[in-house]
Amino acid sequence: MLSVCIGSQADEAWHSDAAAVHGDGVFSVRSKVYVSPKLWYLRVHVIEAQDVEGEDRSQPPPAVFVKGVVGKTKIFPNRTANPVWNEDLLFVVAEPFEDVLVVTIESKVAPTRDEVVGRMSVSMNALERRMDHRLVHSRWFNLDRFGMGEYMEGKGPKFSTRIHLRGCLEGGYHVLDESTLYISDQRPTTRQLWKQPIGIL
Repeated sequence: MLSVCIGSQADEAWHSDAAAVHGDGVFSVRSKVYVSPKLWYLRVHVIEAQDVEGEDRSQPPPAVFVKGVVGKTKIFPNRTANPVWNEDLLFVVAEPFEDVLVVTIESKVAPTRDEVVGRMSVSMNALERRMDHRLVHSRWFNLDRFGMGEYMEGKGPKFSTRIHLRGCLEGGYHVLDESTLYISDQRPTTRQLWKQPIGIL
């Protein structure tokens, strides 16, 4: 939390000291408080995929990996249509959860070039919120096969690549948003896990 005070403490404690201030100066005699957003960990457990095909279906299945905005799984080395990763990706997100989680499967076609195999998106508000170590149920998602002409025109086969994910918002931890040397708050994100105050000052 960042607090900026212009003026003196007396301006807030005794309003009569600031009574002669008019116009734009009124905004300068009160402190301005900017509350930092509540941060959560977004955990995405990428389990597996089914029916992964490249653009050229006559070729063997490509070497694929799953990509998030700021993280990705390792490349699955075995060229199969049903790769298994079993990896966790961890992101930091802020309330309110207006963004969407976008998961993309890409194939490594050259050392410097990747091709998108499919993409899915889910609203973060639709994800489960977890405060303890209970297991979150996994779900299958269909991937949009964009960029492939015959699929876009509806002439291709009526099946879709699917991906198996387990996603949740972790509220049992404190997300560090400041230096550990000057940390002012160590409470977990979820208010239900906070210790009861011993009194009110």
